[in-house]
Amino acid sequence: MPTEAKEYFRTHLDSYLKRLETIVNLDSGTRQPDDVAEVSAHFQRWIAELSGAVEVRRPDLSYGPFLIGRWHGTGQGRVLLVGHLDTVYGPGEAAQRPFSVTGGRATGCGVIDMKSGCLLALTAIAAMRDLGRPFGELVLALTPDEEVGSPVSRPILAELAEGQDAILVLEPGRVGGGVVVGRKGVADYTVSAVGRAAHAGVAPRDGLSAVLELCHQALALSDLNGKEGGLQFNVGLFSGGSRPNVVPGEAEMVVDVRADSDQAVRRAEHLFSSLRPVTPGVRLTVEGGFAMPPMETTDPIRALFALAEDVARSFGEQLKAVSTGGGSDANHLAVSGKPVLDGLGPIGGGAHSDGEFMDVESVVIRGALLTGLLSRIGAAGRSAFS
Repeated sequence: MPTEAKEYFRTHLDSYLKRLETIVNLDSGTRQPDDVAEVSAHFQRWIAELSGAVEVRRPDLSYGPFLIGRWHGTGQGRVLLVGHLDTVYGPGEAAQRPFSVTGGRATGCGVIDMKSGCLLALTAIAAMRDLGRPFGELVLALTPDEEVGSPVSRPILAELAEGQDAILVLEPGRVGGGVVVGRKGVADYTVSAVGRAAHAGVAPRDGLSAVLELCHQALALSDLNGKEGGLQFNVGLFSGGSRPNVVPGEAEMVVDVRADSDQAVRRAEHLFSSLRPVTPGVRLTVEGGFAMPPMETTDPIRALFALAEDVARSFGEQLKAVSTGGGSDANHLAVSGKPVLDGLGPIGGGAHSDGEFMDVESVVIRGALLTGLLSRIGAAGRSAFS
């Protein structure tokens, strides 16, 4: 059976690449909702061609549509497959770097993050139908806003997660067979300092430097890296002052924080709520927090990964369990307590850059893995891995 799925993707690879070319050559930046809708329209047609029920939701017109495809079968298992159609690229960039395949690598805007993963999910559903594999329900959710933290998609994804035996997220696979079993939570904290401006030449001692205060704070936070377990800090933005000859009365910095567990999130929240100025007379204010919770590697996630390992071994492949500092929709979905695997899409790299690429051969391997997972869960439900 596993080799049958591998052969299916091998024989359908050309048609897969033609579809991928169509959607990669279309802009779909998150802030270009009409462009995202155009890509979504292709998937709507392809879902309908596979006899899936198509549902389109658009709660906020500043984003593209949230697309849902549903298929019902005679088996037991219910699986939610998740991808996003939006990219980080601006208008016209798809035309500047059109889809191409050279030396076994496909390139283009969004080719790995993550149009290829969305298409892999759809092709695996087609394989399930064409190969006669059993399943209870397959739900494909394609979101329009993942690249900005899924503000519209989060509640819909939480709704769709209810009643599912497993959730499979088709973000890019990692080189070497990596599948994502853990992701760090992500926060932005804005720390502002208000001191007192003064003439830097005539009366420097009358001033209280807000910039100097935040330098102390930035160094203290950076010094915690590697010491505060499960937390990572990066002062990514820093601004302050008005002129070179003025002691700066105001300054601001934005700190990116990554946390690998709920416990680490609570430590970070306590840390930022407890910040105190080093410079007497300077006032500090802190705003922000965690927009994305951690995806912790729970026992159900470990069990689901063990099933994926077994499926991969059945056709001669090996998988690696990987944790990463980046966030995805898997972070929000893991809050449900459901077993979630991420990084199940084709393998590639260079996401968010002009060097973005996909390994073409990985489509066959990852397609067989995904179809095998759907088949095992589809036949037996949660008992396939619990």
